Amino acid sequence: MRVLTKRVYFLLIAITLSGLAKGQILDDTTKLSYGPRSTKYLSESDLRYNSPEYRIIDTTLFSSYRKNKVELYNYYYHDLGIEGSAMEPIFYELPLTIGVSPGQDGFAPYYKGPLDLRYYDTRSPYSRMTIFLGGGNRSITDVEFSRSDSVNFNIGFDFKTFAIDKLIERDGRGDRRASATQYDIYSHVQSSNLKYQLLLNYTRNRHVYNESGGIDTTDIGDFFNEDVLSFLDQAESAELRKGFHLYHQYSFREFLEVYNTLSSYRQRNEYIDQNFSRNSSYYDTFLINTAETLDSMEYKHKEIESGIKGTLGDLYYSGHWRWKEYEFMNKYADSIPFPFDPRTVNRNGIEVYYGFDAGYKLLNNIELRGGLEYLKGGYYEGYAQSRGKNFELSYRKGKYKPTFLQQAYFGNSRFWANNFRPVLGDSFKGEYSFNFKDKIIFTPTFKYDLVTDYIYFDKDTLPAQEPAPLSILTPGLKFKFEFLKHFGFDGNVIYTMLSPEADSVMAMPEIFIYTRLYYRNTFFSGNLESFIGLDLNFKSAYFGQAYDPVTQQFYLQDHTLVEGVPVANLFLNFKIKRANFFIKMNNLTQMITDEGYLVAPLYRGLPPTTDFGITFWFFD
Repeated sequence: MRVLTKRVYFLLIAITLSGLAKGQILDDTTKLSYGPRSTKYLSESDLRYNSPEYRIIDTTLFSSYRKNKVELYNYYYHDLGIEGSAMEPIFYELPLTIGVSPGQDGFAPYYKGPLDLRYYDTRSPYSRMTIFLGGGNRSITDVEFSRSDSVNFNIGFDFKTFAIDKLIERDGRGDRRASATQYDIYSHVQSSNLKYQLLLNYTRNRHVYNESGGIDTTDIGDFFNEDVLSFLDQAESAELRKGFHLYHQYSFREFLEVYNTLSSYRQRNEYIDQNFSRNSSYYDTFLINTAETLDSMEYKHKEIESGIKGTLGDLYYSGHWRWKEYEFMNKYADSIPFPFDPRTVNRNGIEVYYGFDAGYKLLNNIELRGGLEYLKGGYYEGYAQSRGKNFELSYRKGKYKPTFLQQAYFGNSRFWANNFRPVLGDSFKGEYSFNFKDKIIFTPTFKYDLVTDYIYFDKDTLPAQEPAPLSILTPGLKFKFEFLKHFGFDGNVIYTMLSPEADSVMAMPEIFIYTRLYYRNTFFSGNLESFIGLDLNFKSAYFGQAYDPVTQQFYLQDHTLVEGVPVANLFLNFKIKRANFFIKMNNLTQMITDEGYLVAPLYRGLPPTTDFGITFWFFD
């Protein structure tokens, strides 16, 4: 299998290089008709909210060295120190949905859902391939292809896979810590007069993570010793997500359009440990089986949404009705005499939503937008926002159902059944930019959250609810300087203040800093672009949440400080024709000081490694 993988890699590289050579010959002999500016895309939300403005793809070097999810989320998330591990946000965010949801979201950032897809107008066959080869045998392959056979029809697919070896207790090359395969296929169909448009897609992701349980320092007493062992061996978390989604709309007039969506979604989470001869001491209890753990949960839903919308001059409006039928399954809930109380959690049901949105464009390019969605039973979420050239303000308020995982769980070593109240939340965000000829930009930011009946996982890994109102204030400053023609310095600083009640049930660093110093220039008559620099991320030391592999949840702890170390990375990016290359040296701090850091209790950050990556684009 490994030999086959290597051959596939070499074949992809050979095909890509031959295509690049062909593109270069064309560039030297004639002017190409197609390129990044002729290949554009939009998303479903662009059509849904009547702003179908196609955007050009980004082939610049500015962030092309960022390949792992923590970097792509601007360090607002943390993982367990390696690609493919469970993730959680650093800062608090309101729930994503007011209705039912499974609640196992540690691997959610790795899933590319139906609303994340791009629909292209390519004018010519378009393809992109990215290959990432990281130190410690970490690899990612990401392929994208799209083609429009006419202005009325487009079809494409995305394929992404990664294979990440263990950093500790590695038994040779190919001893995986994480692996995943994701693909999707999509299509955009529109009538010649653009009155009818249809978007269709299917997405699937299979994610497997070999759980370690963290580093066991019982015998060594040092997290950073080369001979450390993990608590678990051959214990595995696996997640499958897949979805089908259709959106279509018809325009009678500009002021009267109708739309409809059809969706289905499935999520299955498993925790498997059949190596109890080594791992049994990790668990506190055995409720079902003393020889192995084979836990699983599954969530499914079908959804239909219909609505009307339209534009009257600078006014946009829409109203919708949404029907969702859901089903939640726990492997042991019905098979042995320890079922969930149906009064605690209704595992099958139907939800009906009603909602509206409206927007208005004022003079000076100021846009106002707001809306409300109501779910039968008293659940709701409303929002309002205002956006202009230099500012943005937004407000969200909602009443949200607890997740299935928060309400009830039954596994081999965990059980609970709760009757939690809905979560109430308010969130207010704002920012304003002071721009001095695009050379110096200051953007003060602030965010204030007020949460009541907040649900969290306590120090015993059990869900709990805090009835007192919690206040979280996070002022910040984004900045960008450009100087000496080719140099730049940008970054983001955030300071977090928690009320005493919030401080007892939430874990956030007081200070968050991200900065980047870079040099960029072009050489050889514009044929070689360079982007070279140093980025640095810092979070003040705090009692970050620990990780429970059994439920793939983060929970409170007060015995181990994490972060508190500035982590610097050196990157070198180059662009030649239609190819971007990068080399990145991770964690220069540890390379210089010989001191590592923890990203979560018992989990250390990525050690000094050197990564290489290349991205090719083809437009013909």
